[in-house]
Amino acid sequence: MWKGGRYGHGQVLLASGHLLITTERGQLVLVRATPESHQEVAALPAVSGRTWNNPAIAEGILLVRNDRQAVAFDIRPQT
Repeated sequence: MWKGGRYGHGQVLLASGHLLITTERGQLVLVRATPESHQEVAALPAVSGRTWNNPAIAEGILLVRNDRQAVAFDIRPQT
């Protein structure tokens, strides 16, 4: 339906109506998953260097890794 963003050979995970994209350069990007438009919500550096690995979510923890580093983000709702 739309094209937007330039993420290289990044990987995508759909969660709670959003796309979590790990870019080829190690950035983590949050995009609202709507058919109307590309809506980038947030972006931050996750790992250094190139990554082609899929992100994963387990019990509210987002895991991102490459061949040298791994990071975990707590994405559970705050109470």
